[in-house]
Amino acid sequence: MNHLGRRAIVIVLAMLLLVSASPALVAAQATSATSTKTAEVTDALQQIASLERDHDVNTLYDLLHPDVRQKLSREGLGAYYASPAALIPDGAYADVKVTFGDWTWPVTGKTYKDAATVTYTASGTRNGKPASETATQHLVLDGVTWRWFFGVTDAFVAQQDSAAAKAQSYKSPFKDKGYAAIDTYWASAFTIAGITYTPPREIIAVTKPIRTGCGNEDQTGIDKAGVYYCTVDHKIYYSPKMKTEVSIGFGSYAWYHIVAHEWGHHIQQLMGIDATRDPELDGGIYPIELELQADCLAGTYDQDALAKGAITEKAFDQALAITDVAGDRKSTKWDDPNAHGTDAQRRQSVLTGFDDGFIGCNLPLHPPEG
Repeated sequence: MNHLGRRAIVIVLAMLLLVSASPALVAAQATSATSTKTAEVTDALQQIASLERDHDVNTLYDLLHPDVRQKLSREGLGAYYASPAALIPDGAYADVKVTFGDWTWPVTGKTYKDAATVTYTASGTRNGKPASETATQHLVLDGVTWRWFFGVTDAFVAQQDSAAAKAQSYKSPFKDKGYAAIDTYWASAFTIAGITYTPPREIIAVTKPIRTGCGNEDQTGIDKAGVYYCTVDHKIYYSPKMKTEVSIGFGSYAWYHIVAHEWGHHIQQLMGIDATRDPELDGGIYPIELELQADCLAGTYDQDALAKGAITEKAFDQALAITDVAGDRKSTKWDDPNAHGTDAQRRQSVLTGFDDGFIGCNLPLHPPEG
């Protein structure tokens, strides 16, 4: 290439740089980006209104910012929407206006960069009477989803959990407090969705040969299996030896996390979710998907227990620690009927349930249509 040719290219590149850096273009790009964010926030806000009209509190809870779910339990949000004081919209929000900037959530004092502050008019029913009011909502992007916030004071948020505890009428049949807590969590989640819940029939420590719905069981067999949920008789069977080893080696909550996984299989049964013979042809799911979903559902319980103060972050670390050593052997194929997932897959599934709730676990726990 000759000198003139190289010079022409340099001039063209310089012109392109000048154009790309022009204030008008930069301003136009910024305006376009803001418009896109505004549209996303508006859609997220209207989704909240739609979920409120449908009384889909489980999904509303899962769409809360994770920081809110550290302060508020699923039952707490359910108690708020069950209260006649909650304004339930009868249509889309009107007069929506969105601005962006730093915002501090008064409940914790934490500041969020580039949060969306939205003002709007909500019309619907409050205390059984028609109501209309101007309200403000804040949403923060978690990288993918605009998450909403609930409550402006710590006392108000705590009040919802207190109201939920007082309104709790479900009596768990399990005497063990840890099992009863898992049972009550799921009973509440189903009640929120307006779906009938039945608990596992029993949780049995196998100390002698017994006949189960899934076949004969003895000490040798259960020590090898460790723990399992029988889909035929809806009971959980476990090895006392395994329970002791897990509790000593990882902490007492690690055992309850394992049981929460088995409870996840019970929830799958109630929801009609099961592995199929040939998922590629029948549209079902593989056994490994069933197992990872059960891990995910256990993660949703871990999150709620932490929000209620029933467990500590140290206890949740125990749940992750036992999960980190519960993966399949490296030689296990992903489509093996007994596959549960690798250590990393199982940990990620637990964290997905913890962070994204039933949405992340793909559990359709919504109110029946109509």
